[in-house]
Amino acid sequence: PAVASPSPQMAAKHRPASGRGPAARPVRSPSTDRRLKAGRWVVLALAVLATLVWLANSPLQPVIMALLLTSCAVAIWFRPPVLVALLPAALPVFDLAPWSGPLLIDEFDILVLLGLAIAYVRTPQTPRGQAHDVPLTTCLGLLTLSVGIGALMPLLPWPDIDLNAFSGYFSPFNGLRIGKGLLWALLFWGLLRRLALDNQPVFSLFARGMATGLLFTVAIVLWERSIYGGLASLDSDYRVTGPFSAMHVGGAYIECFFTVAAPFLIFLLAGTSSRVTRLFGVGLLLLSTFALMLTFSRN
Repeated sequence: PAVASPSPQMAAKHRPASGRGPAARPVRSPSTDRRLKAGRWVVLALAVLATLVWLANSPLQPVIMALLLTSCAVAIWFRPPVLVALLPAALPVFDLAPWSGPLLIDEFDILVLLGLAIAYVRTPQTPRGQAHDVPLTTCLGLLTLSVGIGALMPLLPWPDIDLNAFSGYFSPFNGLRIGKGLLWALLFWGLLRRLALDNQPVFSLFARGMATGLLFTVAIVLWERSIYGGLASLDSDYRVTGPFSAMHVGGAYIECFFTVAAPFLIFLLAGTSSRVTRLFGVGLLLLSTFALMLTFSRN
């Protein structure tokens, strides 16, 4: 039988508009999706290999670190959104440089590398044709270009690599250590975007992680102050450093963490109806304020 041709109105309705609308968005082919998936598995294999090499050369309890990293990897494998809460919780307390020594790559970097590699393999890909925030992507691209140029400038011409090349802040490779933070942040942001498109409660999970990290930091600060100066003796000018090893060169690392993490705790308090949880949260908020005072910072 003959097939009726569509009317001009119907054809115009379904005709893709040039330069706008969902039909104008770039669409990945299935072969491209397969290559991206294979690439993520390759990155995961390299991340596992790098973790094993790092553990083999770790001077700080490699067996315990291996068990800890394995536990985190298993949890992320079965439930990737766990990483959203795990990273902000581990950020302040997984800084073991005073005991392990390395500055360029530390324990937290290995956790981020392994966790992100697993999470990207185990989370759904961004839907085909999904629109991007062009202004935000442009700004992040310019920021990445600026930091990349700043990190590479001390490396031109290429410096000699000796035993002290990666052991201090005045090394030409220190720019890579600083730029590494932006790299982790961009990869983490991409994962958050994936999970948000998959209807995962990323903000709530991140807030719980920040509150957990705040709890650990407050406990360490109160323990430190009780040993050096005493909790009740506020006339002592001893400034707490907490779990942040970079405090030995000054800066506002610990007080900035307090001021950034506290609003996430307040967000959780505002959304809970449990009296026990609210009482515990208010107590933690008061203790974090007291711990912030012990830093003697203008913050």
